[in-house]
Amino acid sequence: MNNINEQKIIKKTLIKSYKKFVKNREISTFLKGEKDFVSNIDKNVETYLVKTLKKRFNVKSIISEEFNPDNKISDKTLVIDPIDGTCNFINNIPLYGIQVALIENGEIILAAIYLPLLNEYYFAKKGYGAFLNGKRLINNKTNLTKNSIVSVGDFSRNNKGTHDKQIKIIDNLKDKVMKIKMFGCACIDMAFVASGKTDGYVSFASNIWDYASGILITRESGMIVESLEQNYHDFNSKSIVIANNKELLNLIKIGV
Repeated sequence: MNNINEQKIIKKTLIKSYKKFVKNREISTFLKGEKDFVSNIDKNVETYLVKTLKKRFNVKSIISEEFNPDNKISDKTLVIDPIDGTCNFINNIPLYGIQVALIENGEIILAAIYLPLLNEYYFAKKGYGAFLNGKRLINNKTNLTKNSIVSVGDFSRNNKGTHDKQIKIIDNLKDKVMKIKMFGCACIDMAFVASGKTDGYVSFASNIWDYASGILITRESGMIVESLEQNYHDFNSKSIVIANNKELLNLIKIGV
């Protein structure tokens, strides 16, 4: 399957899932954990995406937030987050998205993020670049660190031991960058860095469906992607740091 066909299939599927299950649909919400909601929309979108894309890409393993969160990465694995930013979504905050990624032989090789209310579709293929609505994303690294906008992920529900570290990072950045944002949605954070709307991102996100798509898209757009612990990010990393230049990346990391 070539790059154009892959992109068309995923784009068509994500847009159709939004129109069919999200747009103008009545939302029912359920508490699935501490400060963690799921909606009927999340479940319906995930079911549709799994059914449609599993067959199209001939995958046997699915990792998805609602129904398959405990599955492991195999030789060919599809990763799905049906509604990333559910809290934003159910509160009519337009910062949410639908995202999928394909992992093959331990590497993320395809990724897509669809931000429906921003009319933005991001797509990346390993080694072929990242694109926003068909236009190639290229990191120009023009902002000085003092003029940078850095977004910070939500405080982790599952690992409260990271809260003090996150506060320390924010405290270190507050007088050294122009603005610090918390959008409440990992795919928004990483899509915005990839497209140059922001300059950096730091998070303790550890669920693969939160970050798999954004990792490839930011890498293919020319961003530096590491973790707070090492000068790389992999599936075992407990944090993510992304920046459009090394100076900003180091500034974020020394805050821990």
